[in-house]
Amino acid sequence: MRDRVALLLALTIVVLSAWPAAAGQSARLPAPDLSVTPLKIVFVAMDRSVEGRVGGLQEIYTARGDGSNVRLITSPSDGNFYDWAEWAFNGTKIVYTQRVGALPGGEEGIWMMDPDGTHRVKLTSSSLRDAQPKVSPDGRSLVFASVWDEAPELAIYGMDLATLQVTNLTTRGGGTFAFESDPNFSADGRSIVFAYSGGRKLETKSVPTQIWRMNADGSGGAPLTSDHFYNTDPALSPDGRSVAISSYRGSGIPKHAWPPQSASDIFLQDWRLVVRDLDRGTERVLTEGRPCADVQHACTADEGPAWVPKWSPDGSQLGYLTLRSPIDSGIAVVNADGSEAHPLIELAGHAITWWDWTDGRETAPAGAADRVGSAMPKAKLLYVASVYDQLAEGVEPPASTIHTASADRLVETTITPARAGLVPMKARWAPDRSQIVFTARVPVDRTKPAYAPAPPAGAERRPHFTFAELASLAESLEAPRVAGDPAEEQIFLMRADGSDVRQLTTAWTEDYMDAIPSGDARGNTDPEISPDGRYLVFTNVSTLTQESFLLRMDLQTGEIINLTNMTSGAAPVADDGGRYSPDGTLIAFSSAYAGGSQIYVMRADGTSVRQLTDDDWANVGPAWSPDGRTLVYTSYRGDSSIADIEQPLSTKTLPLKDWYAVLLDVESGAGAALAWGGDRLVLRPTWTPDGSAIAFLSVGPTGQPDIYLAGRDGTDPRPLQFTLRSKESYFDWR
Repeated sequence: MRDRVALLLALTIVVLSAWPAAAGQSARLPAPDLSVTPLKIVFVAMDRSVEGRVGGLQEIYTARGDGSNVRLITSPSDGNFYDWAEWAFNGTKIVYTQRVGALPGGEEGIWMMDPDGTHRVKLTSSSLRDAQPKVSPDGRSLVFASVWDEAPELAIYGMDLATLQVTNLTTRGGGTFAFESDPNFSADGRSIVFAYSGGRKLETKSVPTQIWRMNADGSGGAPLTSDHFYNTDPALSPDGRSVAISSYRGSGIPKHAWPPQSASDIFLQDWRLVVRDLDRGTERVLTEGRPCADVQHACTADEGPAWVPKWSPDGSQLGYLTLRSPIDSGIAVVNADGSEAHPLIELAGHAITWWDWTDGRETAPAGAADRVGSAMPKAKLLYVASVYDQLAEGVEPPASTIHTASADRLVETTITPARAGLVPMKARWAPDRSQIVFTARVPVDRTKPAYAPAPPAGAERRPHFTFAELASLAESLEAPRVAGDPAEEQIFLMRADGSDVRQLTTAWTEDYMDAIPSGDARGNTDPEISPDGRYLVFTNVSTLTQESFLLRMDLQTGEIINLTNMTSGAAPVADDGGRYSPDGTLIAFSSAYAGGSQIYVMRADGTSVRQLTDDDWANVGPAWSPDGRTLVYTSYRGDSSIADIEQPLSTKTLPLKDWYAVLLDVESGAGAALAWGGDRLVLRPTWTPDGSAIAFLSVGPTGQPDIYLAGRDGTDPRPLQFTLRSKESYFDWR
């Protein structure tokens, strides 16, 4: 198992809490130091009893820079466990984490509040267990460390405070679930320092935790330290020339066992406060890291161990957590040159576990507080995925399920159809997101055809036909196909919460003017509801001839019209993937004939069909831009068969290269392949609802599918979020 030394800080916090407090001990407050008096301190502390028992809840406190005026700003009676408190917006806000109850488990989200504990705002709402939040100096973004079920290694995430959308900076920087924590912004906000324990370079064995720096967007990661010590808790000096770290410099590794089962599993000594000059590569060791937990007479502030160093705003001093004796622990301060170390706050009956300070200007960046959550996207993802960890040999993956999610993919809900036994295959939102239209397999009894809807009174069914001499063409059509019996896939409609499930199609759903011939049965797939909610357009697949058609259902009357074979044409067709334009007047689709597949557009009633592409490639899956002017579609330009395109997760049979996303101007027909095609799988491209980016399914370094984003001009393709458990096969975004 990878060496998770980057979490030693959190474990050390528990250890600090394990030492007994003397009865009647009072807060040890030194004489005011004029250099720190203007500062404000926020810290987190846990109660410990006179008998030495430790546990319960953690609370948040504030104090003056000289350690006086300690004030509890959270309430022990609310049952919440508070942690990781930090100043934000130049001391006008505090960010912190909060969970219900003393024991870990469940959601542990990031919150923001005023310095007096009021006006609390929740910033994250997901299954992640969040830690170590820091707000950027300009107040526009936040970084934090977290563990997500889909990315089980500890990673660093960034949040845009206006949209509250989260990006995995670790994977954005090239790390495939690298183990990273302890993020801290530089004073100018352009870079982030952090503790790195392996993964970006795909190390196969444990490495000592080192300090790295990356750009604020996660790119450009590079080491600042490279030695045999375990280095954590980095803090850049205000001028950016030095970094302060907590460095374990004892023998071996700073632990007996992982995960720790008791205080004895973690070494409390040999943690030094070290300042490294980044230009010269030299360092100053400011504390000695002695085993002060075992002494009867308290160590001095510079003799004990040191964790969580913080520079004073003017860079003249460093504060840090220390342990001077079994009953003396808390915050200490030392000059940057190592002189005049002294305790600052040692609170009776408490173990201080985290802290921060600021210069108390209380002048927030202009508009910072008002921007928080002001531009949250209204769009929501809908996706179908099979979710599982590694499977034993011969074990079949679990059935796919429908999920709704926030636009950043992190807050998700599983939607289970109320009708038992339905396994979703494809799913799309209704325009107002009040309903979900989806496909699932159901048994087909071919001996009992039940053609519907019935012809009007006095009308007769007219079975579909093609000229016999063209039968070989039907066999060569390169249209998307489903695995298994296509007639089993049918379309259902349900409310967004999974209730009120209705089956809309059967194997016998037909347009009586182009009716299903004897011996045939039809599957129905790839549904799309019109913008006004009146109609459903879908792909109707023949099991007799391999043809496919675009049918339209009137959701009010049940009337069915074959839009692409309205006159019972004599030539076989393979039409697929109908998509309404944003105004509902047009439908784009792909159509295959004699081995090719091209993009077409027609009026919503099936008239005025116009071919937009004319090449030798397999062009499928058109999607409209929000302004209705441009289509994006998938173009396969290799030599392999794409018969399994409807099963994009079948990477053993589906070629993984020679795919392109192509932008096509609907009016002129001019098209251009995006720059990131060719070397990656590109399936089901579509625009984000605001038109700012293009989303698509692809397979990345994890070897499994994920939803990707790229600029609408094809720049900067990246995963929306790397996932390890969810195997996404279909998605919609409205």
